[in-house]
Formats: sequence, structure tokens, C-alpha cells
Amino acid sequence: MTRTAPGVVFVLALAGIFSASAYPQEEEKPAVPYMEIGKVKLIRAEKRVEVPGVVAVRRNLIELFACGEGGKVHESVLRLDVRPSNLNLALKLLELDDGGRKKVTRTVEVEEDGKTVTKTVEVMEENGPNFLGDPTRPQGDPLIVTVRWEENGETRRVRAEDMIFERRRGRSMPRAGWIYTGSRFVQNPRTGREEFIADHSKTIMTTWHDPDALIDNPLPDGGNDEVYFANPDVVPERGTPVTLEIRVPTEEEKQQALAVEKKEIEAAEKRKEESGGEEQR
Repeated sequence: MTRTAPGVVFVLALAGIFSASAYPQEEEKPAVPYMEIGKVKLIRAEKRVEVPGVVAVRRNLIELFACGEGGKVHESVLRLDVRPSNLNLALKLLELDDGGRKKVTRTVEVEEDGKTVTKTVEVMEENGPNFLGDPTRPQGDPLIVTVRWEENGETRRVRAEDMIFERRRGRSMPRAGWIYTGSRFVQNPRTGREEFIADHSKTIMTTWHDPDALIDNPLPDGGNDEVYFANPDVVPERGTPVTLEIRVPTEEEKQQALAVEKKEIEAAEKRKEESGGEEQR
């Protein structure tokens, strides 16, 4: 039978004490479960989604904050690598309300075989902007949007509003949050099938009101296409990989955003009065 010297046993015992007690192993945090819808990551437990993309515009005049490939990339801060309908599905799974659209019947004229034909089609009536630049405030649930990226070995995360600059007032876009509007479905008069417009326009998140957008700007300047610019003091270099994070705000954040929006509405009304009833551009 093999025997171990008492001194060896003592040393081994001490080694066990120091490894287990003096230097305890840090417990790994359990991974947060998520669902993938195409390239959209849905983290339902945290009421948020993540979407990959890159910086498209760093300093120019913009009409959008984010679009898809093939969209108005030259007027958008970010280009996202996502199918808009997949992102819309993820936001629906967070039980968000897009403002209460409803179907209406309209008569349209289309060209078929060289002839003008009148057809009746069903379309979605908007509860908010009905055309590009419509000053009507978008309706729907509020959102908080942030962007993160790696820079010099560190992770940066900023609010989307901070990446947008109001040149005429020399400041970042006020942090009023964003509105989930859910784009719209329109019946194709040729095929009779309903099509999700954002999948065609690639308009995802807009600063200038657009009924095709998934996410819109609640501020009064949303009806003005000469106000917002990409903020080069915050936006990283073009082509920088980023992750767009969209989440449901807390009640406190909702109230803060509404307070900011109210202040901006009052300021816009005052400017209009001072200019003799004309909206300043």
C-alpha cells in the first residue's frame, strides 16, 4: 500500500484552501436568452432588439437616421443590415402599438396593356403622417434608441439623438425619444397582394416624417427636411460597424421624453408667432 508523507498532505491541504477560499473563481453570468429573426436579435426579457449596421453619413444633411441597403443611404446616418419586415416582427413581439392604422377602400387608376383601368384597392389609412414631410405628429408607442460601437479598444454607446445636429440652433437633437409607427401594408393593384412598404423603400428610422418608416421623429421639426444633420463630433468614421439598440422605455423615461417634446412644441409655436405665422426653415 502506498503511503503519503504527513508534510505532503499538509502542503496539499493548504493549496486547496488558497485555491478555493483565498482566490475564489468569479461566477459567470448566465447568458440572457434571445431570439433571432433574420439578423435581428430580440431580447424579450429586456424589452429590446439589436440590429447590425454601419455608419453611412457622418456630417451631411439627413432625412433618416437609419435605412436598409438600397434605401436613401446618402441621407441616412446608418445603413442597417436587416430586412425591415423582420425588424417590424421583432418590435411587434415586444407588444408595441403602431398607432392604430385601419384599412380603407380607394379607387386608383393603373396602366394595363396600354389602357388606363380603374381599380378598387384596400390601403392602410395612417393615424399620423400621410406623406413625406407631413407635419402631423406620428402616433404609436415610444422608444429609446441607442447606438454602440468599438473605438480604441472600448465600447461606446450613445443616444441616437446625440448623433444628430440641429445646425440652425447649434445643438444636438433634443432627447424626446422616437415613435414606433410600423410602416404600412399596401395592396399591389397588379397582383392583389398586400406588400410591406418598408421592404421596398428600406426606410427604417426617419427624422423627416415618412408614412413608410418603421420609427419616426415625434418633434415639431419632423416636418422640416432642412433641420437635421449628422453630428461629426459624435458619429464615428464612415464604414464603422455599429449595433442599433431599440428598447421600450421605463415609465420615468416616457415622462422625461414627453416633457422634452412639450418644451419643443411650445418653442416651435413661439417661433411661428414671432415670424408672423410662417414656419421657420
